[in-house]
Amino acid sequence: MEHTFLAGIADPLLFPSMARDTVCRWIGARAHDLETVTSELVTNAVRHGLGPMPDAGYVRLKLTTESRRCELLVTDPGRSPGEPAMGLPDNDPSPDPDPDPGVERLRGLVLVDLLTGGLWGHFRNERRERVVWAVLPLA
Repeated sequence: MEHTFLAGIADPLLFPSMARDTVCRWIGARAHDLETVTSELVTNAVRHGLGPMPDAGYVRLKLTTESRRCELLVTDPGRSPGEPAMGLPDNDPSPDPDPDPGVERLRGLVLVDLLTGGLWGHFRNERRERVVWAVLPLA
């Protein structure tokens, strides 16, 4: 199962909710955990992978299910130079780079790590796109 969200057709800020709805249609068991992981990875793809021109970007979502697990791949153009990394602990005294105190940041990949039992990662494919993957057991 695969779906690509194109910025020219939909607002990239809607991609996370569109991705959650898509994943819930695809799978029943552990849908809530998969929905949460999907939302976090797609949000990161929009925030970091589309770069300064999000209206010209895309996020591709692919879900593969096997007997007792599902693998989620989220692909973006990879326009930011950094790579995905878990944020600092909540008690870290470092200032938050986002000036809006109402915006939650630096927790998404920690949550992904907890829900997947550490079965997630990232790589650059042959087109230099960033691919972030996560595996969730279904049982």
